[in-house]
Amino acid sequence: MPYRSHSIISRIFSAPKYLFCAFLLLHGSSKVYAQTDTIGQTLQLYNTKKNFVMVNACIGGGDYPFAGLGLSLNRQFFKGNTIAGISFQYIGNTVQGNWTGINDIQMFPIMLDIRQRFMESPNGQFTTFLILSGGYVVMDPGSDSDVDVNPFDYKNGWAISPGISFRFNIFKNTGLMVDLTWLHHDSPREWQAPVSYSDRKHWDVGLVRGSIFF
Repeated sequence: MPYRSHSIISRIFSAPKYLFCAFLLLHGSSKVYAQTDTIGQTLQLYNTKKNFVMVNACIGGGDYPFAGLGLSLNRQFFKGNTIAGISFQYIGNTVQGNWTGINDIQMFPIMLDIRQRFMESPNGQFTTFLILSGGYVVMDPGSDSDVDVNPFDYKNGWAISPGISFRFNIFKNTGLMVDLTWLHHDSPREWQAPVSYSDRKHWDVGLVRGSIFF
């Protein structure tokens, strides 16, 4: 009986030791978590703004050579892993003289642009994105003629443009972005009277776009 009492008393007096050890363990874990969270915040050196603007110029070729200018409004999601935006672009062919088989393209694509982060440098200054864009194309001036000089009108169409993008920060929220994409777009064509005919024309071009974001 004395032995049993001594065992109970020793457990009672040793309980605070276990509680104290548990307190130290929890306290140490919370400090480690806080330090890790602080490190994560200090590593966010670039692109801390959720909303930003890009101004761009592009060139390319394929079914026709072209150059263009544009503007896009963008927002970052999921800690910068995904960027969604809407872009407004002017693209016009750069053909000089009369070239058989090359259409007189002047268009204004209005595109929804999604960029998904693929690779990034440790400090976030250099990032690679995968791109998928799609949207509506306004054709202007909207007319051309066939090989028999029969005039027809271009109607508004659609476009899709997948590709890859490289972002480099010069300052915290300002830098350069270079896109390498394939652009496919189409347009209904309707011949003017007295010809009664319509079809749908498709074009495929490679596009290189350089942007300044801020």
